[in-house]
Amino acid sequence: MDQFKDDQIVVLDYYHAGSEKRYGLSVNDRPDQLSERAAQLLDTLRRELQTAKSTADAQLIRRKYQSRLPAREIVARRLFAGRDTAGSSLITLSDQNGKPRLRLQVDKLGEASIVFLDSVA
Repeated sequence: MDQFKDDQIVVLDYYHAGSEKRYGLSVNDRPDQLSERAAQLLDTLRRELQTAKSTADAQLIRRKYQSRLPAREIVARRLFAGRDTAGSSLITLSDQNGKPRLRLQVDKLGEASIVFLDSVA
């Protein structure tokens, strides 16, 4: 589901590469309007992505630009409920910057845990 005139607020996601699988439900937070700084950086990112010679180059370019802005200025995943690549069933709740803060997990051996994660970067 998309926010009006925007993209991917509630997402059913599936990822499979080799032996790694991840799937679940994500709920994202997006600003109602991009800041001027975020808009400028995204325009520059789009131009640089056009010069990428490979998928690996594109990933490096994305990481470079994503590290310059707090996630809340573009998109921050606030909730994930599903299966991670290690085979654990989990629910992760994140702060407004997309940083995980609480993880409820049952690993593939059936061990349950609740982890409160540090708020400091």
